[in-house]
Amino acid sequence: MSNVFIWIMCVSILVIGVGLWALALKIPAYRKGIMIVYASFQLFYLLWRVTSTIPITSIDGTFFGLLLVFTEIFSFLQTAVFILLFSKEKKISQEVVFSYDFVPKVDIFIATYNEEVELLEKTVVAAKLAKYPEDKKVIYLCDDGNRVEIKELAKKWSIQYLSRPNHKGAKAGNLNYGLMHSKGELIVTMDADMMMKPNFLKEIIPFFQDEKMGFVQTPQAFHNPDVFQHNLYVESNVRNDQDFFMRFLQPAKNKFNAVIYVGSNAVFRRTALESVNGFVTDVITEDMATGLLIQNKGWKSEFLNKVLATGLSPETFQELIKQRVRWAKGNIQVFKKYSPRKLNHLNSIQKLLYMDGVHYWFFGIYHFLYLMFPIVSVLFGVQVVETPSSIFLPIWLVSYILSNLVFSSVAGKEFRPMWASVAELAIFPHIALAVFLELIGQKTKTFAVTTKGQTIDKTTFHWRMMIVQLGFLILSLLSLGIIGIKMIVNPVQVLIYWALPLFWLSYNILCLIGALHISVDRKRYKNQLVPCNSKAVLKNKQNEVPITIIKIHAEKAVIKVNNDFGFSIKVGEEYIMEVEKGLLIPVCILKSSHPSQTKRYSVKVKELDKQTYLSFFEYLDQLNTKRFKKRETDYKRPVYHLTIGYYMAKLKIKKALNV
Repeated sequence: MSNVFIWIMCVSILVIGVGLWALALKIPAYRKGIMIVYASFQLFYLLWRVTSTIPITSIDGTFFGLLLVFTEIFSFLQTAVFILLFSKEKKISQEVVFSYDFVPKVDIFIATYNEEVELLEKTVVAAKLAKYPEDKKVIYLCDDGNRVEIKELAKKWSIQYLSRPNHKGAKAGNLNYGLMHSKGELIVTMDADMMMKPNFLKEIIPFFQDEKMGFVQTPQAFHNPDVFQHNLYVESNVRNDQDFFMRFLQPAKNKFNAVIYVGSNAVFRRTALESVNGFVTDVITEDMATGLLIQNKGWKSEFLNKVLATGLSPETFQELIKQRVRWAKGNIQVFKKYSPRKLNHLNSIQKLLYMDGVHYWFFGIYHFLYLMFPIVSVLFGVQVVETPSSIFLPIWLVSYILSNLVFSSVAGKEFRPMWASVAELAIFPHIALAVFLELIGQKTKTFAVTTKGQTIDKTTFHWRMMIVQLGFLILSLLSLGIIGIKMIVNPVQVLIYWALPLFWLSYNILCLIGALHISVDRKRYKNQLVPCNSKAVLKNKQNEVPITIIKIHAEKAVIKVNNDFGFSIKVGEEYIMEVEKGLLIPVCILKSSHPSQTKRYSVKVKELDKQTYLSFFEYLDQLNTKRFKKRETDYKRPVYHLTIGYYMAKLKIKKALNV
């Protein structure tokens, strides 16, 4: 094929793809069109790669050339499953209406091990506020830490306290102990930091009118910025890194009765759990295994795509890695113990989706290879592709752009693949090692609890955990420099033979820089003040002071005295703050929040009685919900946010602190 023909073909296919993608954004039915174009072109691309581009003149070239092709094939398999998931029309949601005749007894399990009382109390109160007949709802605080203060917390809120004599089976064993000591027809599992909304039970319970319904899962959503959002200064520009799985992949899996149980925010039928002997205890991802076995028993599962509970995502880079390593190892453990051959009651699509979920965790190995190939090509002169860049680059670019368009046709403006690459590059060596060790038999049995609700009082660069990324960045920059020298000497040769590694290295360098920024933990505080900006009144025996609540959380608030009020507030004075009609919060004036802003003050919330605490908690929950719904996003400029935007945001925050 001549260069001109190849370029004309590639441009034509790209124009068709872009046109279908533009239509798909407005009319979802056209999504299948862009998927067919991509799949057809990708099959042509891979066939061409296998038959025409693998070097055969040297052993090292053949080895690395074959390795690259195999990596591309396995990567395409993941995209093929993605196409399968989203090519099928949405599952028609059954209309479920809460029936007064269907009010089964519900047991709510809040699993805890070492979480602070303050964090747990919010979860307990949220469960207390869940709208459901009180005589049909029992809350269990399942404490695997055997702590006196947690027992007192349960007593304070008049809920059940369970603490077992041993800790076998970690979280799964803890939940099974709860099963043994409860009688409800339905079981709710909540993590210690997950606070359910008041309508949690009302929304989910009706699904169990279907006697074959085994469990219903809802999304895990987070009211704090995750490590990626926080450390990259992109909380308002990028969605939580789990959102795509929770809000897009899970509903897609729901079409095939292949929903994954994620450990919290779910409701089970007791008999479904009993049919698989309770929560699985011999793997560290007990949630995934439990849901899988229930589906294998023929029970239905449902994903209700509504945010009915919010919690805390990991707040430090180290905790993030600990969590993801546990997930990666757990997936390999589940696959080794429950191979598709053993799950003989799952249909072929369920098995395929299950294997694809496990396959995802090989991304650490794939990223290692994709970072290595251009470096090997430039630094060591290994020819990994036996085709000039002037031919290879347009064909590869069409494949790459079409894959991005397929993803975008599903996610719209919600996500960008580059953000996923950056997030995965931040943790890929740890994931690759974890998967490798599990594959060779070094099984991890210990369940590592992710610490939540932390205060980080200093900025920390975890460079030891980023040695591999730093090494790849240095080698990539060196390789790019060599191409730069070649370009000065002979720019035509670079365009013909080195355009592909030039593009590849530039992309890798940009993503690696973003990944390194993620590993720099910024300061953050356990109790984040929630923006409020609502009118309120401070009252004592002598005065009523009109104020605006700027920010607020359960223990503190920042207030501003209205400009037209001349009364001066003194530090140490106590007031009743009426945040809304009937909600009276006792507070103490701590200090002026800033010397130049004398009308702004920090106030401390004093100890509340139980009823006021419940009402105040509900008020704060409503604020968080509004904030969650109004969160603005802009995904058009990942390159900017990973480079100049990162430092601009950092400078902006620094200036704000020094005002």
